[in-house]
Parts: sequence; C-alpha cells; structure tokens
Amino acid sequence: LWRGTTYTSSGVYTYAYTNASGCASVDTLRLTIKASSSSTTNRAVCANQLPYLWNGNSYTTAGTYVVHLTNAAGCDSAATLNLTVNPLPSVSAGSYPSMAANASPITLSGSPSGGIFSGPGVSGNTFNPANASIGNNTITYQYTNTSTGCTNSASTVIVVTTPCTLTVGAAISGPQNACAYMGV
Repeated sequence: LWRGTTYTSSGVYTYAYTNASGCASVDTLRLTIKASSSSTTNRAVCANQLPYLWNGNSYTTAGTYVVHLTNAAGCDSAATLNLTVNPLPSVSAGSYPSMAANASPITLSGSPSGGIFSGPGVSGNTFNPANASIGNNTITYQYTNTSTGCTNSASTVIVVTTPCTLTVGAAISGPQNACAYMGV
C-alpha cells in the first residue's frame, strides 16, 4: 500500500499531488516484488532408516513437517516434508530339529515366503547337513517387502551332530536302535 493504492506487481509508479507550499509534486515508487516460494517433498522410508535427515533437521516419526528458509531472492520459502515410515516386515526363519551329519537334506521354510536363506550347508532353500559344520549352524532368512522395499531378517540355529557309528562284535537280535541306547 503506497499513497492509498495497493500494488501487486513490480514497476515504477508515480503519485502527483500538490505539496504544502501549493506546488505540484511527483513522488516515484520503484517497486520490486520478489517471489516467495514453496516446495513439497513426499518421502517414504523404512523404520530402520530413521532418523531421517532433511533440510538440516532430524525426524524420527511419520508426519508432515514445515521449515521456513530464505530462497535465492531473499524471500520466505516454505518447504514441506510429508514423511511416511514403513514398518519392517515380521520375519521368521523357522525352527528345525537337530540332525546327524549323514542325514538327508531338509527343505527350509521361512515366513513370509519369497525370502533368501544363507548360511553353512544352505543352497537355495535346502539345508544339507553334510555341507555344514558339526555343532551349531546359524541360518539367516532375509525377506524384502516388495510394496515398501523394507527388508528384515531372522536367524535360526540348526545343530548338526556326529553320525552314530557302532561296531558290534556280536550280532544284535530283533529291531534295535543301538544309537538311541547310547544317547546319540
């Protein structure tokens, strides 16, 4: 507002009037209007990617955040962040009984399906005790939720035991499980 008039664009404006001495006068207004600016950033992150850093600030929860900065023209710039935090998928690697090193391979089953198994004795979703170590073998199952891109993993332990070998000097009669009697 200048001399009773509101101006909304840049320009040179004059105001003619008669001054207190009765003389004609002209005032000149050279007006430059600098534009403010705004921006919006929509960002989705996984829970394990927090805190999320944006415009010098750290965010730990989902929400809408606004920061006011100064733009290149020297004016106010409102920057808005719409932050979505996606949970990590709940993952299970399954549980498996102890098995002898000479036992047949078993099929591993993780949840949700579609993940990847890794560890000693693992090929694809098969665990072969002959290719693992005697003792504890940690098997990891990693799954990525394709709709959010979030990844999580879980581990399980498969115990591989030494195979039972028994040398008998005399014949054993009847259906006997000698290894079970030995505690193996």
